[in-house]
Amino acid sequence: MLRRPARVDPGCLALLLLAYVAVALLLERHGGRTGEGLLGGATWLALIVAVRGSPAAIRARVAAVALVASAGEVQGSLILGSTPTGAAASPGHGLVYLTGRHLAHSALLRRRPTRTIRTAIVAGIAWAALALLPRATRDRRRARHACAARVPDPRP
Repeated sequence: MLRRPARVDPGCLALLLLAYVAVALLLERHGGRTGEGLLGGATWLALIVAVRGSPAAIRARVAAVALVASAGEVQGSLILGSTPTGAAASPGHGLVYLTGRHLAHSALLRRRPTRTIRTAIVAGIAWAALALLPRATRDRRRARHACAARVPDPRP
């Protein structure tokens, strides 16, 4: 006979999902093609495990989020010509949705809503800054090398 899993606080689930998303985003940068595929499969598996036992309406919303993310990926890469974001992007959006949903139902948010929201805003800004800084440095370095390659040597 299968036992029903014990009810876990939504705040704990939100922290687990947030930690997974953060680690996945860090690993995606350094994984290469093989790592990207493995991370995509692991993220789909994490999403399936995360929605297991959820009501059908929640599972449908998560599926819709992943579907819209996939459609945006196709539009961005094929139609607009942008670089694809990776195999973990679509299920990752579903995990981010679940993280927000669990956080919204957590005791932490109900006890200290203002502090929690401020912390989330600061963390989001810090994460965005960390994500942009290395890319901006790398792009400036590429631009310098590209300009140096085009400038003719003034020496005879």
